[in-house]
Amino acid sequence: MRALNHVSLALMVIFSLGLISCGPSGPQAAKPGTPPFLWNAAQEAFQKGNFSVASDQLDRLTGKDGEFRDRAEVLQTILSIGRAHGQMEWADIFEDGSKFARTRYLDFRRTSSSARSTANQMVMRAAEIQNKSMDRLKNADLLLAVTLPTLNSDLPVEAERVKKGVALQDSEQAVALIRMQQRGVMKTAAEFVAGGDVAKARDLMAKGDYKIPKDTFFTALAREFTDLTDLYGPKKMDQSGQIKMLCEEADKALAVAQPSADTKAVQKKLDAVKKKLPKS
Repeated sequence: MRALNHVSLALMVIFSLGLISCGPSGPQAAKPGTPPFLWNAAQEAFQKGNFSVASDQLDRLTGKDGEFRDRAEVLQTILSIGRAHGQMEWADIFEDGSKFARTRYLDFRRTSSSARSTANQMVMRAAEIQNKSMDRLKNADLLLAVTLPTLNSDLPVEAERVKKGVALQDSEQAVALIRMQQRGVMKTAAEFVAGGDVAKARDLMAKGDYKIPKDTFFTALAREFTDLTDLYGPKKMDQSGQIKMLCEEADKALAVAQPSADTKAVQKKLDAVKKKLPKS
C-alpha cells in the first residue's frame, strides 16, 4: 500500500509539471521573417494607417507560394492603387499652385513631377501583380483580410494653401503627403468594397475577413486601371505606352467579370481612353 501511495504521488507530480509546462506558454509567436510574421506586421501597419510599411511587408509575400500569397496580393493591389491616387492628386495640387507661386514656381513644378514619378512606380506595382496573378485569382471571391482604419479621407488643410501658391515647410509637406496617401487608400478600398462609400466599406470590413465578390473586384480593378491612365496623358507624364498597357490590363479584368451595367460603364470609359491613343 505504501509503495502504491508513493507511485501515485510521483504520477501526480509528473502530471502537475506537465500542466505547468504546457498550460501557460500558449501559442508561440511568429518568428521574425516568416510569412505569418510578415502578414501580421502588414495588418498592424495597415490598421495604423502606415501604408508604406504595410506595402513593404506585403512585397515580401507577393509572388511567393504559401497561405498568405493571395491575400497579400489583393491587399497590395489596393494599397498600390490607393497610394498612387494620393500621389497623383498631390501632383495636381502642386501643379495648380505653381501658377500662383511666383518665385517658387520651379519648386512647385519639381514637386509635382516627383509625385507623379512615385505614382508611376505604384501603378506599375499594381499592374505587375495583377498581370501575374489574375488567372489564379479570377475563379473565387477575394479575401480582404484587414479592417479599414478610422482615418480622415478629406483633403488635408495644407492642400488649399498649396493651391494658392503657398510653399510648405518640409515637415508640413511630409505629413500632408502621408495624409494624401491615406486619403487615396481609403477611397480606393471603398471603391473595391462598397462602390466608393467609405463608411459602408468600414462596416463591411469590420471583422477583418471580408470577401470581395470576384465580379465586383475585377470590375473595380478595370475602372481603376482606366482612371490611372490619366497619369500618363500628354499634359502629365506623356507616356502613351503606359496608357496602352493599362488599357490591356483593364480589358483583361473586364473579361473576368460578368457583364453588368457597371462593366458597360467601365467599358465605355475605357473605349474613350483608347480612342485618344496615337495611331500605331
